[in-house]
Amino acid sequence: MTSTHHVNREAGRRPRQVPANGRWRAAAALALAGAAALVSATASQAASLADAPVFSRSSILGNVALALSVEWPTAERAAYPGTNDYTSATTYKGYFDPNKCYQYQYDATVQANRYFYPAAVATNRTCVAMWSGNFLNWAATQTIDPFRLVMTGGFRVRDELNLTVLQKANHPATGQLYPNKSLPAAAIAGATPFGARAAFNTRINGAGFDMVFTVSGAVGAISGAVPATTDFNPANALVNATVYRIPIRVKVCDPTAPGGVETNCKQYGSNWKPEGMMQQYSQRLRFSALGYLNQSGNDRDGAVLRARMKFVGPTYPVPGAPNATNAAAEWDPNTGIFVTNPDTADAAATNLAYVPATAVSNSGVANYLNKFGQLFPANGYKGNDPVGELYYAAQRYFRNVGEVPEWNTLRPTTTVDRALDGFPVVRTWDDPIQYSCQKNFILGIGDIYTHADKNVPGATGATLEPAKPASVTSDTVVDGQAATNLAFALQGLAAPNANNYSGRNNSAAMVGLAYWANVNDIRPDVPNVAKTQGKQTIQTLWVDVLEQPFVNNNQFYLTAKYGGFIPPATPPYSFANTTALPDTWWWTSGEYVTGAIKRPDNYFTAGNPDQMITGLTQAFRRINSLSSAFTTSFSTSLPQVALIGTASFGAQYDASNWTGEVVGSEINFTVDGTPSTVERWRATTKLAAQLAGTGWNTARRVATWNGANGIPFRHASLTAAQQASLNTSYRPLVDDGADYLNYLRGERTHETDSTVTGSSRAYRARERLLGDIVGSAARPVGPPSLPLVDDLDNTGYSTFKDTYKTRPTVVYVGANDGMVHAFNGALTGATAGQELFAYVPSPTFAGPSSPSMPEVNGLAALGNPDYDHHYLVNGTPTNHDVDFTRTWNGSAIGTGAPNWRSLLIGGLGKGGALVLCP
Repeated sequence: MTSTHHVNREAGRRPRQVPANGRWRAAAALALAGAAALVSATASQAASLADAPVFSRSSILGNVALALSVEWPTAERAAYPGTNDYTSATTYKGYFDPNKCYQYQYDATVQANRYFYPAAVATNRTCVAMWSGNFLNWAATQTIDPFRLVMTGGFRVRDELNLTVLQKANHPATGQLYPNKSLPAAAIAGATPFGARAAFNTRINGAGFDMVFTVSGAVGAISGAVPATTDFNPANALVNATVYRIPIRVKVCDPTAPGGVETNCKQYGSNWKPEGMMQQYSQRLRFSALGYLNQSGNDRDGAVLRARMKFVGPTYPVPGAPNATNAAAEWDPNTGIFVTNPDTADAAATNLAYVPATAVSNSGVANYLNKFGQLFPANGYKGNDPVGELYYAAQRYFRNVGEVPEWNTLRPTTTVDRALDGFPVVRTWDDPIQYSCQKNFILGIGDIYTHADKNVPGATGATLEPAKPASVTSDTVVDGQAATNLAFALQGLAAPNANNYSGRNNSAAMVGLAYWANVNDIRPDVPNVAKTQGKQTIQTLWVDVLEQPFVNNNQFYLTAKYGGFIPPATPPYSFANTTALPDTWWWTSGEYVTGAIKRPDNYFTAGNPDQMITGLTQAFRRINSLSSAFTTSFSTSLPQVALIGTASFGAQYDASNWTGEVVGSEINFTVDGTPSTVERWRATTKLAAQLAGTGWNTARRVATWNGANGIPFRHASLTAAQQASLNTSYRPLVDDGADYLNYLRGERTHETDSTVTGSSRAYRARERLLGDIVGSAARPVGPPSLPLVDDLDNTGYSTFKDTYKTRPTVVYVGANDGMVHAFNGALTGATAGQELFAYVPSPTFAGPSSPSMPEVNGLAALGNPDYDHHYLVNGTPTNHDVDFTRTWNGSAIGTGAPNWRSLLIGGLGKGGALVLCP
């Protein structure tokens, strides 16, 4: 496919000092590379190329075991606990877009067709004669909803082509943690479709998936049953004292809706689906899920494996080979629709072993996260959470020592269906570790008010515990209580009570287990067993949902600190160490939990949806960063050098921070002919000065291509698809496309180390503003210089050479910041080495994957604070002098007056199976 790119004036106009006779023709020709045809590869399957230079980093991806300590308070508590403090001045996040207004669709016969849908864009989160999405989030969001939102995009009660409806969590009224709410009278008209009213009262407690409301009267005390209700039909006038019921379901990702799709929606052809961390990291991490059987009481011991370790996306990377198709994919690669039962063998084995009345037909990590407590609403959620045993189960899984049979055995006090909760119990464990050098992580979530979790190895307590299983007592490799005592001593604390750490007959043994697994080899070497060779450890991260205000030195805080600190490689850390840990080993963020209490790098709070979203986002960034940490000291490349006249231009990269450099040097010769070089400029120094202050906006010319024309690399000039690809998840639930594009241009306000007031500190901090230059060599282009003589084949070339014999040198180079850069190749003068312009090839927006994954291998990946290197523009530009008259026109070679031009051809190299050519 060929097309001609026209250079936009912003990026393609000539510098002022250059005459208008085209002496920078080569520069204009590159912007014709923006002048380019995109030629697709014809191979049936392109080779899978490494994403980083050899020796720069490990390509083995990490394993994440999700330890979900979710009992009824975590699921049922109000995300926004205030009872009458709603204000449109505050943004409340949840399944609804707080900046949209909604109508309610009612269907008298088909309940699945009852849902809210976006109908207008709100004005400062205020609506007229419609429901405010901001208000609905405040009124109806349970704590588990933002967890599902950030992890998977939310629970989809309808997941179809061109239709996605999210539904809030079930509320069966196990307790009284969701208070009834009332709107301040002044806010009713801007938050509901009912105009000015004296009262508007709501109830979630005990209403299942619905919200109960009335404009006059009471919704019933939460200690009692929900009063008789009437289904809300917007076509009917409200009746005073009537209590109405309305399902909290919302249509999302509708491209035709006012305001467009929500910020977490991803396009699959004509289909859009909401996504979260699991989809975003599906090519970088493997996942498994552990949780509880839905049986309450302190005698319900242990935890079970709900989904075994695997890649969850449609394809998965294989080191040194093409991506493979995933037979256990959890969503469809063409539509984004979740697969209901991706792990069919585990579901079938569960049905055979337990014989539930309703066969298990759901499976997978994402489905379990979204649907526990949803499939059998009347059964509710589990009570009592033995979190230490859950953590130990996850650790046993990584150690490959097998499940605890007693923990898979159901108590007879509940039905099988209730205990299973509609999901598999994996009774025969596989080995979750593929390679001995893999990084392993346990990511947990829960509240600190845990119960009877002492059945782990060591001299732990026994109060309110069933008999300790034989497979636990025989595990003498680790002593949970002794290890916990060591960790507490490092913290300056007395050894904890083994029977009752914080008042519910619980323990703090998970602290010691995490400490032990962080610094010891969890799999002692066994001859000829590859996955035991070397040292395998586990890093632990925990999200504390803060059911109550933060409690210092709680078991999650200490687990994250001692299960997550990173000591220097040498000398080796001693597990028997008695010296307090230096802050630099566990506290590098500089953040505090509260007051002067430092937040360990692996500890995240989630007391409200904002904290939940931020905490989980930070957790995954940290996991990804640790998983892809450098594994060798080979970080800085040798320069690739190009010569023109007495000028030398070298390009290189530094893999420790993924930056590049172009150095312009002058070659001098002594009287005996011995050469020496004198450095005249460095592109990164020049670029930093050029883009300082507002220079990124006013002093930089950057162009791209919209499919038909060259355009400025400005957010307003991009196509809708290009804009969508730059809307990142690094600032969750915020459309940050314009800010992110400015970041790519060189603006630094929102970098993680920014000290600017109002900074989100969301984007990767860059040591330098020129991306790494790996496969591309610098290409200096000066005056025309081919050794051609005028004859029938080369008529007019000598005139062309003479006309442009003083054309200044321009240095072109491709960089993995997604740009082809053009630098002034002069060696002296104030503008020597300055960037003249840059060009962003359009394929770099989405990246080479199908379906596209901009945050994995497109421009959006560059801002990830835990950036994982991918090639973008990695080919070396080449220059050619061409007589445009004497070119093939489809039937013959053209004739007429010569029309010589200097052209530059660029390519993406390993950045994609595309080339830019005239």
